[in-house]
Amino acid sequence: MKKIIFLCFALGLIALFAFVNFEPGLTTAASSQATTTVSLTVESEISVTCSTTIAMSPNITLSQDSSVGNTGSCYVSTTDTNGYLLTVRSTTTPAIQTTGGDYFEDVATTTHDTWANQMDESKNLFGFSVYGTDVSTALWGNYTGCGSAGASGITHATALYTGFDMITATTTASKAAAANSEYTFVCLSAEQGNTTSANSGAYQATLEFTATTQ
Repeated sequence: MKKIIFLCFALGLIALFAFVNFEPGLTTAASSQATTTVSLTVESEISVTCSTTIAMSPNITLSQDSSVGNTGSCYVSTTDTNGYLLTVRSTTTPAIQTTGGDYFEDVATTTHDTWANQMDESKNLFGFSVYGTDVSTALWGNYTGCGSAGASGITHATALYTGFDMITATTTASKAAAANSEYTFVCLSAEQGNTTSANSGAYQATLEFTATTQ
């Protein structure tokens, strides 16, 4: 009798262990899947920040013929992958003048050349050049720095200058990709000719820089 009870107990334990070991395979958990699409839009934006004032130096006198503006700069940022275009125009013609009507003539707007070649000693002339990360060196010259201000007022010898135009904006820089604070430096030059003298007064030019996506 005891043997029968022991045998039944043993068989019960074997059955229990078998159930514990094989039960997970018999009861598979249910599952369900779903997908979520995440969308993010980066808008096409552009911004430009430029110097608010440029003080040319030194003052032009009977013995000081030239003056240089070497503190002007613009910084462009854009998220647009097609890049940007930076242009400039003057708001008056001629670009720099007094309220009384005296002015410096703009150098030729149809060409880019050294200041020495642009200068006409019978005229008082005003012009500009640019350099920077996205500026064409073939068009504006391969240089950095605007020359000397201070007492000398000497333009950069290899910079290529042109004149400001009120009607047609001049392209100063461009890039065919997104940009982050890409800089363009503006070099201004004014000179009175050896055979003429500029009238005294406070001369002013207002320059309008425009950055657009391409």
